[in-house]
Amino acid sequence: MEISQIVNNYAVAFGAFVGGLGGFIVLLQYAAKYKEDFRRKRLFQELKTKYPVKQNGKTYQLINSEKRPDWIYLWDKKSNIKHHIASLSTFRNLNYDHSMVNKLTNEDFDSIRTGDEFLTDGERYS
Repeated sequence: MEISQIVNNYAVAFGAFVGGLGGFIVLLQYAAKYKEDFRRKRLFQELKTKYPVKQNGKTYQLINSEKRPDWIYLWDKKSNIKHHIASLSTFRNLNYDHSMVNKLTNEDFDSIRTGDEFLTDGERYS
């Protein structure tokens, strides 16, 4: 067997290995995206059920602070925890609007414990 044939065989094997590895990485990324999409859809359904628009002010309150007026939080009054609504898309998809948001003083806002953020759609605020 010639040297060039041996080099060619190794090149083909290496190319197949790299191609297979690339395909495996793409598959892993697809699985991670699917898992994240599934988590976001499930979270959206939970939020829609637990925090319906008509309960604003009763069981929860949409709030923001003087420090960061653009960031909107959902304050669960039962657990006394505020959750950052991490994107405007999430805020809109839950059928909330800006007239529902109460501005709190920095002292009142800071006195509420912070929980997980809510992100069902779109990208996080920076």
